[in-house]
Amino acid sequence: MDIGRYFPDCAHRSFRFVAQTGLAVLFCAMAKGQTVAPAAPDSALAGVKAYSASTPARARFTIIAEVSAYAPGQPFWAAVRVKIDPGWHIYWINFGEAGEATKVTWQLPPGWKAGPVLWPTPERQLTAGLVDYIYEDSALFITQLTPPTDLQPGSFATLKAKIHWMACSDVCLLPTDTMTSLDLPLAAAPQFDQQSKPLIDQARAALPQPATMLDVTAWRRGDKLLLGFEPKSGAAVPEQLKDVYFFSTDGQTQPAAPQILHRANHGWVLEMSGIIPAAVGTKSLAGVLTVNGTWTSGSNVSALDINPTLASEPPAQFAGVIQTPGAPAGLGSLLGILALGFLGGLILNIMPCVFPVLAIKVLGFVKQAGAERRRVVLHGLTFTGGVLVSMLVLVGVLLSLRAGGAQLGWGFQLQQPNF
Repeated sequence: MDIGRYFPDCAHRSFRFVAQTGLAVLFCAMAKGQTVAPAAPDSALAGVKAYSASTPARARFTIIAEVSAYAPGQPFWAAVRVKIDPGWHIYWINFGEAGEATKVTWQLPPGWKAGPVLWPTPERQLTAGLVDYIYEDSALFITQLTPPTDLQPGSFATLKAKIHWMACSDVCLLPTDTMTSLDLPLAAAPQFDQQSKPLIDQARAALPQPATMLDVTAWRRGDKLLLGFEPKSGAAVPEQLKDVYFFSTDGQTQPAAPQILHRANHGWVLEMSGIIPAAVGTKSLAGVLTVNGTWTSGSNVSALDINPTLASEPPAQFAGVIQTPGAPAGLGSLLGILALGFLGGLILNIMPCVFPVLAIKVLGFVKQAGAERRRVVLHGLTFTGGVLVSMLVLVGVLLSLRAGGAQLGWGFQLQQPNF
């Protein structure tokens, strides 16, 4: 067999197959794109179902304020209010394992100041083995706004907010941005809105509260994150806590992994699985600690906003509650892992997107069969170095993004609907 002629032909046919497949996918995407159109600019929502241009908005955003007229220099509470269709949901600031985080950005007149957005406690939803953090029905994203002191009487202020969001049911809308606004007049003294103020007051009362009744500590041990908490002196914390769960704000925990509550002397330790590898430079464990019921007798507080410093060792009162991880896997387990990795590599190499590249590489080897040994070795070292440097660059970019607070891991793009 003339191997020098076989490989070019093989590569040609493989590339033709990939090109035809790529064109088919492109035409399919173009055809699908003809039925996907964002809502009109004046719509309350610009997202659409991935396969229908006539899909109605599944969530509607408005701004409400506790005042119907504001006074110079006097802060007041405002909120972006969302109403969601039955069977649909949007996502928390940490969406969980699949989805798109909701973001609220205030756009205010010159001199105005906006405090941080206060997020209500999300719900957990299990879908196809993935756990997401979601909002259903309705929610208020509350912020304190402060107008400047040097304002002219009789003027109006236009408060704007941009919301980045994605709604899902059994299918998902495309991620989109929505703008909404509210005009408020200026008055000598604040005038409270009798409809919006009770809604905002109720939503503020239901927000995660500071953990004033608990001493909270956190530490990492191996791939585990441990959260220790015990009642402060005089705090009426129940002896039995049910369904304690921690929502990590910045995605340090694995949402689908079980969270196990251990009793420890006068307190408790919540054992969680951390992301691997751990986020670079993480010094605290921020999130919301929830319980089925209330944290103290006679209160309505079921969610606590916590941010303890992340230590490397547990405090004395929690030492020994969680045993040290077992010994590393033995040689047999390691060989099994390597065998599965080798099998995965074989499967990957026969994929249409990879095999033509291998054919070209083998052709390159054939052409160099009679070349000088020094040149062959140099070529091999260059090829190997290129692979290693490329992977190190990817790892460096990924770690840099994670150090900046991005919730990313290998294959994170596969969770993005636009990918």
